[in-house]
Amino acid sequence: LYIFKLNNNLLALKNKTKDGLIDIIYFLLKCILQLSIIVILIGFIMNTQNLTKYIADYKLWNDTSNIAYTRLYDTVEANENPEGFMKSLSDLYLDMEKNLQADLIDASSYQTLKNDPFCKDNYYSSECAGITVNQNYIKNNKQFSTYLNSNSKLNNTIFVPEKYRDDEAKIIKEYQEYFYLSNNDIIDEFDENYSKDKLSQEKVNIIWTKDLSIFTKNPDISSNGIITEPIVVVKNKLNGNDLINSFSQGEIYFKVEDADNPYNTLKEYTKKYNLENEIKTTPTVFSRYAQNIQKYKKEVVEALLKIILLLFTYAILIMNNIVIFYEKNKKLYSIKKMFGYRSLKIYSKYFFEIGYSWIGSLFIYILGIKIQLLPKENIKILLILMGISIVIEIFVSIIYFRILENKNIIKVLKEG
Repeated sequence: LYIFKLNNNLLALKNKTKDGLIDIIYFLLKCILQLSIIVILIGFIMNTQNLTKYIADYKLWNDTSNIAYTRLYDTVEANENPEGFMKSLSDLYLDMEKNLQADLIDASSYQTLKNDPFCKDNYYSSECAGITVNQNYIKNNKQFSTYLNSNSKLNNTIFVPEKYRDDEAKIIKEYQEYFYLSNNDIIDEFDENYSKDKLSQEKVNIIWTKDLSIFTKNPDISSNGIITEPIVVVKNKLNGNDLINSFSQGEIYFKVEDADNPYNTLKEYTKKYNLENEIKTTPTVFSRYAQNIQKYKKEVVEALLKIILLLFTYAILIMNNIVIFYEKNKKLYSIKKMFGYRSLKIYSKYFFEIGYSWIGSLFIYILGIKIQLLPKENIKILLILMGISIVIEIFVSIIYFRILENKNIIKVLKEG
C-alpha cells in the first residue's frame, strides 16, 4: 500500500490528478503504524520496569532456592475413582503438612479480583479477601508472632487490617458462613445439610493487624511477591470440596534438601499415595523467579527490535511525505521563504496533517478499548507518548524541509 501510494503521488504530481480513496487508505495506514509504535513502546517501558524490579529483588528470591512448590489442578472429575483420588490427595497434604512443615498459600483471589468493581465495594468478601493460608504458614512466618502467643488458637481465625475495624459486623457475618461451609464440607445454602441455626453459632476469631505484609513466595503476583495489608484467612482443615478448591487455586510450599533435584523430596510421598501421575515435577520458587526474569528479558529485546524496525519504516514514510508535499508547491514555498516566512507558517497544512493522523491513532485506540482489545489503564502514558511523538515529528519535519529548501531554492528561482 505504501509503495502504491508513493507511485500514485509521483504520478499525480506529473498529471495533476488526485485519488481520494488511496489518500484515505494511506491515512489509516499511517494512523495504524503510529499506534503500533506507541503500543509496542508502552509494552517495552512496562516490561523494562518489571525487569528492573525483578532484578532489584534478586536477594529476596535467592533465599528461596531451597523451597519447592506444587499445585494440583482440579482433576477429580476426570479421575476414574474421584473419591479415592480425593482421599489420596487429603492424605498427601496432611502428610506434607506434618512431616515437611508445608505451607499452603492461596492468593488467587488477590490476583484475579484486585481490580474487580465488586471487590472494591466488598473488600471483606471471602472471594476478595487477599489470601488464605494453613496454620503452618502462620507458625513459620515471624511477622505473625507479634499477634500471637503460645496459647493462641487459630481455629476460625482471620487477620484483618485495623483500618477495617468499622466494618467488623459485616466481616464477622461474612466469615461465619465461610467457616461454617468449610468446616462442615457444605457446598452452599441449598445443600441438604445446611442449617441456619448452626451457622449463627459459628464463631469467628478476628486478629487486628497494622502494616502487615505477606510474602506469598509467588513471583507472578509482583516482583517481590508481597501483598500489603490483606485479609488473611487461616484454614482450619482441608477436606472435601474445600480441599480440592485449595489445591486447584493455591500452592503448597516445602523445603528441599537438593535444590537441583527438588522432586526427590516429594517422590516418596507421591509414590506412597499413588499420585506420581498427578505430581510429576516440583520446581523451586527461585527457578520460577528466574523464568520470569528470562521472560521479561525476551519481551524487552523483541519489543526493542520491533520499535527499531517500525521507526525505520516510519522515518522513510515521513521523508517521502515531506518530499511529495514540498514538490506540489515548491515555488510558492521558496518565495515565502525568501520573504522571511517561518517554517511553521509555510508548512502549516502539513503540520496540521500530522496532528490529524495522531488524532486518528488516538481514535483507533479508544475504539480498541471499547471492544476490549486494548487496555484502558495505559491511556495516560499513551497520551504522553503521543504528545512527545508529535513534537519530535514536527521538529524532524522542519529540519528535513530546510534541507529540501537549501537544495532546491536556487534551482526553483532559476526555473522561474
